Amino acid sequence: MKIGICNFFPFRPHVEHMSFLAKSFIADGHDLFYLDCLWALNSCYNLEIKAPALKWTECAKCSLGGMRTYLQGNFTSISSDLRSELSDADLDKMSLSSSYTLTRVEDPKDFESSGVTKFQSKLRPSVSIVYANAKKWLSDNKIQYVFLFNGRMDITRAVLEACQDLSIKCITVERTWFGHGLQLNLSGNCLSLTDLRKLSRTFLSKPLTKIQAQKAASYIISRFFKNNVLEWRQYNTESKSRPWPSHKATNKKKILIIPSSKNEQLSHPDWSNPWVEYLSIFDKLISKFDNGEVDCVVRGHPNWGQLIGSVGGSQIETYYKKWCSERGYAFLDSNDNTDTASLIEQCDYVIVNGSSAAYEAGILGKKIVCVSKCHYDTADFLKVITNYDDLDAFSPHTHHWLEVNDIIRHTLRFVYLFADRYALFKSNIVARTTTEYVYGNLLDVKRILDMVDLGQLNPDDIDFSQNCEGEDSVIERITHQDWMDFKFAPYPVNAEMFNKEKRRFGLRWIDRARNLQPRGDLKKG
Repeated sequence: MKIGICNFFPFRPHVEHMSFLAKSFIADGHDLFYLDCLWALNSCYNLEIKAPALKWTECAKCSLGGMRTYLQGNFTSISSDLRSELSDADLDKMSLSSSYTLTRVEDPKDFESSGVTKFQSKLRPSVSIVYANAKKWLSDNKIQYVFLFNGRMDITRAVLEACQDLSIKCITVERTWFGHGLQLNLSGNCLSLTDLRKLSRTFLSKPLTKIQAQKAASYIISRFFKNNVLEWRQYNTESKSRPWPSHKATNKKKILIIPSSKNEQLSHPDWSNPWVEYLSIFDKLISKFDNGEVDCVVRGHPNWGQLIGSVGGSQIETYYKKWCSERGYAFLDSNDNTDTASLIEQCDYVIVNGSSAAYEAGILGKKIVCVSKCHYDTADFLKVITNYDDLDAFSPHTHHWLEVNDIIRHTLRFVYLFADRYALFKSNIVARTTTEYVYGNLLDVKRILDMVDLGQLNPDDIDFSQNCEGEDSVIERITHQDWMDFKFAPYPVNAEMFNKEKRRFGLRWIDRARNLQPRGDLKKG
């Protein structure tokens, strides 16, 4: 087979994963073709997120960190002389997600702001160039499958669109949420929910074994202990348990709202709802709880106080803070070190719009309402509302809420699905830290291509129990908060069997130099 590999951005550990994937295909006898940039573009997500850094500095880093420093072979570099004939509207659609992320928009009035349109205009020539180059690369080399990093951001989206227009199967590749393994999206870019939903339909009704339930619990409970060190971002690691931040003692229902940042997902159809403005939806939902006579707290998302590259999130915080002030709700800003889990424990209901804090709420057996499509919108541990009819019909007083044990049960099933079925090749690709990985046997590429051709992920683990006894034993310990029984432990690694993915001889100093640099997305805003 003729396989195309494209990884424009040298983000850790993604380029390393892609090199390991490429070597697996080479060992199996396939012909590999690579597409890269090599300084050809004047703008891209990586350049804009690092602004005001100099182009030559960032392009040099990108080239030194890229696939050429791992592999030799059939590399094709982008030519800035090639341009597509796509309309500006089509080009802008490809850069929309990047433009939203670069401006970190949350308020709908900013969706067509000068900041968003400025980035679309800046990115338009690069998207046009990459789309045209990708089509030529695909056609000239008669490529049959493409493995592409991300597929969401501007120039990666251009490659995905070129593949789709030529009816070439394009599989997007990402780091997994909990660290180990590889994430393959067969049905679109890294935000696609199609493959996850297919797995959900297969497995979420099936009981977990005791070992599976213990593993699922460990992923969530590691967050309580702040040792979820393999998730891409750890938040509020110095947090403190505190009482519910009411102004005075009250018998009102306590509602905790934990909003998620939505800018990355705004342009993806799998995440789209009839609404893009969540504050009015929160208003309507809250009005259903005792006619709005509630004790409401909003927990600001910790990444609103962090820089993503050079872009801060203070405008998102201001947006939510103003809403809370107008309604008399307590607002905890992004840098407040109150432990979110302690707030969840004290509340009666949790409202989210996609936040992963739903996992902590679920394992604590809380009643949860989610008002957005998201990773867990097929799960049974919470009430999901994604249309106006369901919103109008919903009543917290007549809704059939699950018993606490069953909320925990279905939370465990989804988390296990997400961490151990949706993530693939966990015994081949092992995380030691968020960016440092070791690798075992090469990947089974026949299994990969079979998944692509069938349009269905084949999980590492397809086992399940015939009854709920294993789950019940784990749930009993969870309800007694025997947390130490679920201490999270990374996968054991036999040093003789696992190795680092090394760059070509003479270029290994690059990783030593990179490891001295902090992860830019963890800088405080």
